[in-house]
Amino acid sequence: MFRWFSVLVLCWGFCCRGWCEAIEVFGADDYPGICFLQDGKPQGLFPHILAGVSKLSGDTYDLKLFPWKRAQSYAEAGKGGIAHFSKTAEREVQFDYSSRVYGDRIQLVVLKGDLFEFKDLQDLKGKRIGVKFGASFGQRVDAFFASTQATIDRDPGIQSRLKKLLRNRIDVAVVEGADGQLEKLIGQDAELKLKKDQFVLLPMPLVDDALYLAFAKSMNRKDALDRFNKGLDKYKKTDAYRKLVAP
Repeated sequence: MFRWFSVLVLCWGFCCRGWCEAIEVFGADDYPGICFLQDGKPQGLFPHILAGVSKLSGDTYDLKLFPWKRAQSYAEAGKGGIAHFSKTAEREVQFDYSSRVYGDRIQLVVLKGDLFEFKDLQDLKGKRIGVKFGASFGQRVDAFFASTQATIDRDPGIQSRLKKLLRNRIDVAVVEGADGQLEKLIGQDAELKLKKDQFVLLPMPLVDDALYLAFAKSMNRKDALDRFNKGLDKYKKTDAYRKLVAP
């Protein structure tokens, strides 16, 4: 009897590992519209997608939000997965990726008196560009930012970036999750709110940034990614997902 009980316990543990696992995932605490902290709780599109997929994948996703560089360092160390992660050739060496979860239009903000037409990266040549620490926007954009064609100014958050724009320390602010969020972001800061009429969102996005769930290869979590992908495929067919991503 004891032997059979032991076997059942082992099988139960194996099933929980394979089919109903609690998985730790790290994300940014200040990615407007996509992933952020509000009243101490994760909010935004990505947390909602993780919750929706959880009902279909069999796993639960314990999303913990930190400043982006810290979240990324935890994921690199294999302490958990990472949410809303972009693909680059360098990252694909270290990380296994899910299917595409969502695409974020990465946009450019300038001051009203400094408008210019943006159609291609070459239109940014010679500009001082404000970008978030650790942010990646695909191989082509990253290569341009790494070149000497523009001056890149890194900072921890969008509001500090917009203040640099006001003070003429940069010419262009790169803003993630700006679609429908810029006015809200500006309204949350007294200084920016007073100058809200000075900010202009350029119509052409810098890039449509595909976002994924990823795990360091050292974690060997292709099993979790497979379950996530199957749940995501089902979730994308629901009205709940369509309403969530509707413009």
